[in-house]
Amino acid sequence: MRGLQGPVVWLGPDGLYVLTPSRRSPEQCTIRLVEPNTGKVEAEGQLPGLLSSSHFVLSAGSLWVTTERRSGKASSTFELLALGQADLRLRHRLVLAQPAEDGLAAAGGWVWVEGRHSLLKVAPRTGRLEANVALPALTTGDPANYGDLASDGAGTVLVSVHFGDVLDLLSPSTGAVLAHYQGEQGEGAGIAGIADGQVFTWTGVGQGSSYQRFDIADRKFHAVYGWGYDPLLVVSGDRFLFNIYAGYGAPAKAPNYCGLAATGQPLAALPDYADPPAGRAVGYGHGTLYYLSPSAGTTSDLDRVGLPGCR
Repeated sequence: MRGLQGPVVWLGPDGLYVLTPSRRSPEQCTIRLVEPNTGKVEAEGQLPGLLSSSHFVLSAGSLWVTTERRSGKASSTFELLALGQADLRLRHRLVLAQPAEDGLAAAGGWVWVEGRHSLLKVAPRTGRLEANVALPALTTGDPANYGDLASDGAGTVLVSVHFGDVLDLLSPSTGAVLAHYQGEQGEGAGIAGIADGQVFTWTGVGQGSSYQRFDIADRKFHAVYGWGYDPLLVVSGDRFLFNIYAGYGAPAKAPNYCGLAATGQPLAALPDYADPPAGRAVGYGHGTLYYLSPSAGTTSDLDRVGLPGCR
């Protein structure tokens, strides 16, 4: 796909979900389901607002996203939307009573939304709010920027990572905190992905970014090697891929590689995704890496490259 304006891309089991600003209104987004081998658009829909988080989850045959609609200069309306997984038709629409922070997960048979003040528990077949679960008390940091929320593909693991590099294991059925674990960085943190019993977390920003791998079985953090400008981790299945954005003064040869999620062991080096090497990985599956690279002006191209060494 060529010349995409401000795209957000997520790789799901049915293909690539590609979001771009709507031509109808600057306050809306267009979402497309794209067949990854041919680039054919299989379905298209409109979001009644702007994407408020880059998180997407699938549950009960629906793709769930959160949006923000500006209702004034200083106020916004946040909504949780459920779109048909294959046809992108609107199924459920829930107005949220609090801002939707950067966290959305499907676990324990529920859809979980990280709000500013609590976790929201939503029934995926009806789109109804079932409960508000209080967030763990912060020892440091700003509660307005709580952290991150994610689940594994099977929906059996629910994890929150927040300011101060604290990882909370949560009950997938109730949202209650099962255990707290302190990371080694002591800074703001987020979740890059969960795969094969490992939670990959990141800390810092820009060239100060680094990653850790939290082993759910041994309850310990392990370092993941990486350096450069704004390193990005893509986690899928039992593999992880480490990708450096090699721009803005970063070294020309960045250590891009894939490895086993369960151990952190590198398997193979990755090729540069663009020339100059400024591609941003957005998804990985079945030995293929999908990435965005700068195009003309402020647009981006969506491309793919086969990675047989990472299968």
